[in-house]
Amino acid sequence: MGDRMMPRVQYRRLGSTGCRVSAVALGTWLNFGKRLDEDAARALVWKSLDLGINFIDTADVYDLGGAEAQLGAVLADVPRKDYVLASKVFFPTGPGPIRRNASS
Repeated sequence: MGDRMMPRVQYRRLGSTGCRVSAVALGTWLNFGKRLDEDAARALVWKSLDLGINFIDTADVYDLGGAEAQLGAVLADVPRKDYVLASKVFFPTGPGPIRRNASS
């Protein structure tokens, strides 16, 4: 970005927990898993953290668990206090009762 200053990340309080999350999250839906190799995923996560983004969004259905697996490998070296991870469940990830949504 040259001489330009990076925009300042804003934070929001997460309910009444006292936890503050970045107003912008790093999403993993379209790129984590098959599309990015682990080095590229690691670079993206670390750059996001360096910019102040501490909120990371994923779900078990993204790349049928591949996004969560890759994200887990990337975050293994990041202190847990440095990020908030949101993982969602709803859509089936395969056959059988264990791989169905939260209503089963």
